[in-house]
Amino acid sequence: MSSLSALVQIPDTKLAKDATQILRQHSTEILLNHSIRVYLFAAAQGRQAKLQFDPELLYVGAAFHDLGLVRQYSSKTEQFEVDGADAVRHFLIAHRVPEEQIQITWQAVALHATPDVARHLHPEAALLSSGVHIYVLRKGFDRFPKTLRKKIFAAYPRMSESEGARGILGWLRTQARCDLGYVQSECLRALYSWEQERRPPRFQSSPHFSCGNKNQGVPISAT
Repeated sequence: MSSLSALVQIPDTKLAKDATQILRQHSTEILLNHSIRVYLFAAAQGRQAKLQFDPELLYVGAAFHDLGLVRQYSSKTEQFEVDGADAVRHFLIAHRVPEEQIQITWQAVALHATPDVARHLHPEAALLSSGVHIYVLRKGFDRFPKTLRKKIFAAYPRMSESEGARGILGWLRTQARCDLGYVQSECLRALYSWEQERRPPRFQSSPHFSCGNKNQGVPISAT
């Protein structure tokens, strides 16, 4: 096992290594680092709360949770969470993982952006969703020791604000056909605030792209 702290260890198994290889092969460094950070925060929270969870399944779920954003795994009919969940199902079937564990991981990936549902499921689903919440939305972020946060970000660096904006806007272009969930809507709100503060005025009113939660009406513009 490769340890970042006493609280967090990355699974050193063939299944985890193969999942990492797929993530490296089909995504970007930004998505790779983000996915591993989500796992690390999720696993740390699980151990702090003394939950009984499968670190290997949680890691594989984290590795696949955003792969539905990648062209190779994105469909024209499903939301990216379901595309990622279907991808992890095929991956686990190929590795002859028992059906019960496959279903747990499928649910974890499919519902990672729906925390009010995920928290009622298996610990792997609850923790994956919580890990996304903790890292992306900074909810409960301060509960982790500063030294632990530093180690995680040193090993798997964060993207800059401009890279984050481009990544979210790229995702929005793939999701214009879909309703947005809670996490996505919160990301939109954060990005909208960032845009208003940081982007040149000529970009703020660009008609090139606009998308938002139909219930909350959060506008986003991009060049």
